[in-house]
Amino acid sequence: KPIDAQYIAPYDAMETVYDYKYDWLNGEFKYCKQEKSVDVCNKCLHSNLLCKDIEYWRKQFFRLLAQAGRVITPSWNTTSIIKSYYPSINVETIEHKMPEYIHVTYNETFEHNEVFHISVLGAIGIEKGARILDELVKLIQVNGDNVKITVIGYTDIYTKPYIDKSGVFEVTGAYHNRDISDLLARYKTNIVLIPSICPETYSYTVSEAIYSGYKVLAFNIGAPADRIRDTGMGWLVDEISSTTLYEMISNIRKNSFGI
Repeated sequence: KPIDAQYIAPYDAMETVYDYKYDWLNGEFKYCKQEKSVDVCNKCLHSNLLCKDIEYWRKQFFRLLAQAGRVITPSWNTTSIIKSYYPSINVETIEHKMPEYIHVTYNETFEHNEVFHISVLGAIGIEKGARILDELVKLIQVNGDNVKITVIGYTDIYTKPYIDKSGVFEVTGAYHNRDISDLLARYKTNIVLIPSICPETYSYTVSEAIYSGYKVLAFNIGAPADRIRDTGMGWLVDEISSTTLYEMISNIRKNSFGI
């Protein structure tokens, strides 16, 4: 149904609301897991130009969703989040389908790699775990582990192809989605790391990795965690930190690959 912009966003134009970035990270760029706390959320909204009252903000979005012909989410995780705030809203869950060009390229010979290869997929900004990734690379460098991390894509710092002097970290640059299955094989990927620090609503890269035959390591939040649990294709870490990722990677190398 047509919606009056003023009806949703009394502090600014409607397009500003839709352009605003939602990632559940606080002012310290961390997911505090306290999104149900009115006081905690209002502190984060203090510098938000659109709204400074989380209860008012939620009421406005309830009015938006209540007028929608259909409310569709790409994952059960996202549906459960919406229903936890707005129980009366009818929400449909329709997961994205994998395109035909995604195909299994994992090869058991990769298990005999001399170097343990970890691939990270996509455009990696802060919410996608860019700083966690930086810290993880440093831990590997300091400890002299036989591990290499390749970002198939780019980061907020390295937007073009890059290889560090230690050989531990490489960034390939932008890629075409049609090539992702073959790129994972080209880099002899042992596992795929999805270092997102916020609860993602879907994450194409998780599905692309799994349907290409690769197990995924991620934090235990959002839709990616549900998909890893449902398929059994990977590992989850509860604490969001580079240290816990490093420890899990060490365990995976020892117990699953012997590398």
